[in-house]
Amino acid sequence: MLTSKTKVNAPKSDNLPTGLKLVESREFIIHWWKQGWQHNQTEFFSQANLALPNLKPDNSNFDDVFETFALQRGRIKDFQQLEDWQ
Repeated sequence: MLTSKTKVNAPKSDNLPTGLKLVESREFIIHWWKQGWQHNQTEFFSQANLALPNLKPDNSNFDDVFETFALQRGRIKDFQQLEDWQ
């Protein structure tokens, strides 16, 4: 759901951004989602609502997607025992 440059993304391997970094980047991420999907928000929410737990099928709130996205990051980190990437 976010773009990335290869030289930045490749060294992080399977590590996840820290929860703090994610929260600090909240406004940037939501802004990017709104800008990147402005002409196809229906598709964005359709994919997000199917991929993330606890979102209602008719959700159309970027803040709700971010909150669930951040929660899912923590679940994936714990379940797969991934390291933080700083």
